[in-house]
Amino acid sequence: MTLAPPTFDWVCAALECPVCSTRAVDPCAIDLQTKVSSAPALRRLRVGDRVELRARMEEGGYLPTHDGGPREPLAVIDAWSCPSCGTSFLWARLTFHRDTLAAVDSVHLTEDDLEAADYVTAEALQLAPVEPREVLPRLLELPPAELRRELARLEAERLGQ
Repeated sequence: MTLAPPTFDWVCAALECPVCSTRAVDPCAIDLQTKVSSAPALRRLRVGDRVELRARMEEGGYLPTHDGGPREPLAVIDAWSCPSCGTSFLWARLTFHRDTLAAVDSVHLTEDDLEAADYVTAEALQLAPVEPREVLPRLLELPPAELRRELARLEAERLGQ
């Protein structure tokens, strides 16, 4: 039997949960999966690790947050979960400088944080309501500036803000 190749790597970072204010004791327990690598291998990536990035982040399930392609350094927002309180759909910005993971920072899914990133994980689309069915296709067709506004609005709505 041949197994399918891995589709992601893990990111290990001692992020502080914005809900319970606990910093992850085990930085690898935050369940942050990233698909930025051109050859994912279930590695445990830490700041300072080299990562050969995908040429097209969209193939890893990322949505562009800007017109004109990625910038240097590259910033990608991925989802993580707090190992202490179990809260999911927390957000982290992974910053890559010349194919090296340079920083991992806890962020909110605000317009400012989305503006500071080049891509956001398509997992953010799970913030959209399931019904009506045309919501998801409509989100995928939005230009980046409108997508940033809509995702920030959906996140604020989810958080009751």
